[in-house]
Amino acid sequence: MGGKPVPNVGWVFVNRAPVLTLWAAVVARRLGFDRDEALTMGRVVAGLNAYAAPLGPLEAGAETKKKYGLRKLDYLFGTMIEIPRACLVADKMAGLAEFFSFGTNDLTQMGLGFSRDDIGAFVPDYIKRGILSADPFATLDQEGVGQLIEMGIERGRSVRPKLKVGICGEHGGDPESVKFCHRVGMDYVSCSPYRVPIARLASAQAVVEEKTAKPAATTHSSRSQSSASCASGPR
Repeated sequence: MGGKPVPNVGWVFVNRAPVLTLWAAVVARRLGFDRDEALTMGRVVAGLNAYAAPLGPLEAGAETKKKYGLRKLDYLFGTMIEIPRACLVADKMAGLAEFFSFGTNDLTQMGLGFSRDDIGAFVPDYIKRGILSADPFATLDQEGVGQLIEMGIERGRSVRPKLKVGICGEHGGDPESVKFCHRVGMDYVSCSPYRVPIARLASAQAVVEEKTAKPAATTHSSRSQSSASCASGPR
């Protein structure tokens, strides 16, 4: 992919969308879409055209089934969400996509305007000065990028309630990021193999914290009601 250097950001690749379109179109053709349908899918995945009409039922993978003697080939057709625009038009994309996988590495780059290739030159100083609380490529920026993700999930599921959602990136192995994923209703996280144990532990902790927080909230509410009753009772 070609690109050009941009001060303080690094290299911005200008041919990303066409490459994504081509890659997605090739995958779609292998799944059984005809040429025009495959190109439409490719443009949707690249975020270039989120307004395509949903396609009808598809008899996918005919060659694969024949090769391996399969009667049925189960699959889901989904898309990576890696650019802010895709989060904004997620409801349109969910008309075609059966799952979203948020590519948080690239979404962080494009959401913050940082390049992972040169953040070492300034991010440590940003953290020291309090501009950033943590390296956004290690721990998800929940306030900014997190809002894009929440928006994408909400809008996607407004069209497809059973839309499967997860993340793909190093954030999937960061405890705080995994807990965020649980809170916003993701179905899975993926990460590097060596970080899987951390991700599994963080997922379990998120569930436990959620369950223990609910009784505490109920107890607090009951106590508040009792206090209010006492305050308004006979003196």
